[in-house]
Amino acid sequence: MSDPRPATASPPDASGFIAKWSSAAPSERANSQLFLAELCDLLSKNNVRVVLTGDRSSEAIGESIERLAKSKPINAIGKTSVGELVALVRRCNVFLTSDSAPMHIASAVGTP
Repeated sequence: MSDPRPATASPPDASGFIAKWSSAAPSERANSQLFLAELCDLLSKNNVRVVLTGDRSSEAIGESIERLAKSKPINAIGKTSVGELVALVRRCNVFLTSDSAPMHIASAVGTP
């Protein structure tokens, strides 16, 4: 089966980047949301589209990142089944996460 990701090192295409960010402490959560919004904007300048993923408990975090980011990342938080997440991660060039379950999915489908 062929790799659906582009065969280029930089920059990845619009479906090339997925991020899910979470933190336990409220102050750290606010800082990480601002950081991720700024990261979305920086990546957007390089034609990289960010897709936020997570479960329903993270929906407010995704909404906050959407408000903070000028680039308007795709917010898929709470909107994907496990199978859909697998398909989404498979299409990406890079997957960032602090959650080990999606990290294992990325590893299983060969997404760094």
